[in-house]
Amino acid sequence: MTIRHQFFPENKLFVQKYSGDWSVDDYAGFVYQQFEEKKIEGLVKVFTDLRSVTNLVEAFKSLTKLQEIRKTFLSENFLNVQLVDKPSSTAIIHLYQEGLSENNKYYYCSTVIQALKILQLSESISEIEMEDRLMNLKFQY
Repeated sequence: MTIRHQFFPENKLFVQKYSGDWSVDDYAGFVYQQFEEKKIEGLVKVFTDLRSVTNLVEAFKSLTKLQEIRKTFLSENFLNVQLVDKPSSTAIIHLYQEGLSENNKYYYCSTVIQALKILQLSESISEIEMEDRLMNLKFQY
């Protein structure tokens, strides 16, 4: 699995785009690298694009483990919107979010513009600009 990512300090926004077959090990390593090591100061919002994930069987089989990784490494102090475009990814994200604390601010949607609205960024970032950001993220895990 490939994870492209970049932090945009002007929006306090971390953008991440997952692609390829889902890997719990890759997800855990990435989360540890980005969040346990405190690389992102001032993080308030996260935009997660899951539209290019091609196989979520491992994610479905490992929902409890994914939730434990989330609870262990990530605080509840940020808003995360997950962009999905397939029935399978929608179902898995729904089940994943359902197993998290009520204090978590997680949402999912199927359009970039709706994600920007939830993140309260639709006035400062256009849909075209966000799609461009997603295509040109600077870092890869």
